[in-house]
Amino acid sequence: MRTGPSRHRGTFAESEPGGCSPPGAGKQGPAVGTEWDPSLAVGHAEIDGQHQEIFRRYAALVKAMAAGANEDLAVLFEFLGEYALEHFAAEERMMAEVRYPGATVHAAAHARFVREYGELRALWLANGPTHGVYVKTSTWIADWLRAHISGVDLALARFLRSVPPRARASTG
Repeated sequence: MRTGPSRHRGTFAESEPGGCSPPGAGKQGPAVGTEWDPSLAVGHAEIDGQHQEIFRRYAALVKAMAAGANEDLAVLFEFLGEYALEHFAAEERMMAEVRYPGATVHAAAHARFVREYGELRALWLANGPTHGVYVKTSTWIADWLRAHISGVDLALARFLRSVPPRARASTG
């Protein structure tokens, strides 16, 4: 991924009638809601570290969209999507290891995210970096992550803390 100045065409302002730019365009700092914050900590170091990485990747995607760095978007969509899959697989391994009773519901939430993220990426591929795609990307992902982390991930982390190491299923 390039780190220098972007030479691009088709920014949000250019792609929308009337020159609409994305919320927060031209302002300093990250887009609202794109950063992980300590209130999202679930108290499990591995899960919290992975959540922080997801937010870093998500923020990079939203920042590139807002800056009109359209040539970087394919890589950033893939970068975030692949890491989300890795994270979900790690959580699902933990759930299997401890025989987590909420595993089916939790895994279904992961599957729904993967499906809807794929739909979002397809929307971007079909329409380009329009204002609508930017708004959906910058709001839906943050809303989903915050709800998921504060709900099912927090419940999983609490359960993981309650299970003694000897009660974990064998993984080999």
